[in-house]
Amino acid sequence: MASDQGLDCAACFLGTVPSARGRGIAPRVLTAALLQARSRGCEACSAHASVMGAPLWARLGFETVFHFDRYAPSQT
Repeated sequence: MASDQGLDCAACFLGTVPSARGRGIAPRVLTAALLQARSRGCEACSAHASVMGAPLWARLGFETVFHFDRYAPSQT
């Protein structure tokens, strides 16, 4: 999902099913989304990357700005 936030496009909830990984699908889809965002006037893109997804984002030129830990309370 990508949504415009002013001049920034926020990309989130991206994933590839295990059977389709390693085929170059994610970079092609993300590149298309970024090009569309640029055509709408976006100048930047923000994303939250998983540990598994971070290398893909880095290959596309994204830089890590900060890390954060997610806290989920115990369900017991």
